[in-house]
Amino acid sequence: MSKEIVKPICRIDPSAIISDKAIFIGPNSITIAANSVIHPYARLDSTYGPIDVHEYCIISERAAIGPADHPISLDSHTMVDIGAEVMARSIGKASVIGAQAKIDKNAQIGKVCVRLQLVIFRNQNISNENKVL
Repeated sequence: MSKEIVKPICRIDPSAIISDKAIFIGPNSITIAANSVIHPYARLDSTYGPIDVHEYCIISERAAIGPADHPISLDSHTMVDIGAEVMARSIGKASVIGAQAKIDKNAQIGKVCVRLQLVIFRNQNISNENKVL
């Protein structure tokens, strides 16, 4: 017996660039705002809550947003690099989540924060303008 893949309700601004190989799944809504870019094999999973990607965001190849048991919001000018996983409620404006970084559902990331590759954040609050190198 095959498992049916549920496609989300998507609201995509006409100026957003979405790869035809990007993966959108889940029953909740996924919103992509103006001038955002979703690369091939990026995965947005709204199985347990909606996903909101604000303007000028970049979600790179093989990056994963969700699933989490709450809504997820990426504020404007945020970049999620190759292979990173984001399950936090929100990522603040102009933040960079580095390659292969893992952001747990209980972490909170402020604005203008940089998280470089291979860092795992669980149950942490990262304040504004903070860098983890």
